[in-house]
Amino acid sequence: MGLMRDQGGHTKALANYEQEKHYCYTHSVAKGLDFILDGGIPTEAHWKYEGCRKPRAYRPPKDDPHVHIADEMLYHLQFHPIGASLALFLPDYSTIKKGVYRGPTSIDSVYKCPHAVSIYAIEVVDGETIALVKSTHGTELGDKGYFRVSLDTMLVEVPHKGKTANRDFARPCRLLSRFCFPKLPPLQV
Repeated sequence: MGLMRDQGGHTKALANYEQEKHYCYTHSVAKGLDFILDGGIPTEAHWKYEGCRKPRAYRPPKDDPHVHIADEMLYHLQFHPIGASLALFLPDYSTIKKGVYRGPTSIDSVYKCPHAVSIYAIEVVDGETIALVKSTHGTELGDKGYFRVSLDTMLVEVPHKGKTANRDFARPCRLLSRFCFPKLPPLQV
């Protein structure tokens, strides 16, 4: 997915990101999988890492063949990991450690953006459905980059006087959404 980089370069990308020395691609997992299906997996020799553009506040949903509902995601998870979009709230996301991420937990919680994760398992703990995920933010978060996300938490933003709801949360939704995985064409013999 390195060939899908921002053409503005490393310095420009860092200027648009709040934390020094870190920035990420803002393409969806589904878009990355389509890129690989169309052109194959590039080698390191094909590209140099240059960064990304600032994420948009809202990405409208598209009719994408890789995106599936939660029930279908659970079926396919028994065969392979599933890509998903996580609603990232700070400071909650940065303080997960070995606990369960449940989205905004205080008045100080702020929605930042959707963030790509890989779901590798589901467990039920004390009646709560938990997704075990791997973040693309490296090993500093959670337990060496792995953490747990509640699939039972639902979000909806109720607008109040003088404000409008964030379009990502205008309707009830889960912390994890936009489930996707590669659907490879049948092997031609």
